Amino acid sequence: MELTHRIQGKTCIVEVRGDLKEKKARSFYAQILKIVQEHKIKAILINLQKVEFITSGGLGVLLGLCKRLKGQKIKIGLCESNETVFNVFHMVCLDRKAEIYPTEQTALKDFNR
Repeated sequence: MELTHRIQGKTCIVEVRGDLKEKKARSFYAQILKIVQEHKIKAILINLQKVEFITSGGLGVLLGLCKRLKGQKIKIGLCESNETVFNVFHMVCLDRKAEIYPTEQTALKDFNR
């Protein structure tokens, strides 16, 4: 799994490539927190377009990340997940913890309101 990120105003857009599995998901969690601390952002958008698979451990890490960031008053959104990943998010109620958007552009418009 690889992460790249870019800052757009007070929002950080993180692109994830590869499967989000438990061992790599812990690194993902740490990297996201580091980005948040370094850039003092108000929102983070995680683009999952290039993620084909997510394990239960990966879901747990995403849920923990949502809880932590919301506690810091940082908006979190997920976008461009494939149908399988989206259905898993819905089954575990992740859509109640983070906003889920069909596209990055839609998310950014909402974030900038």
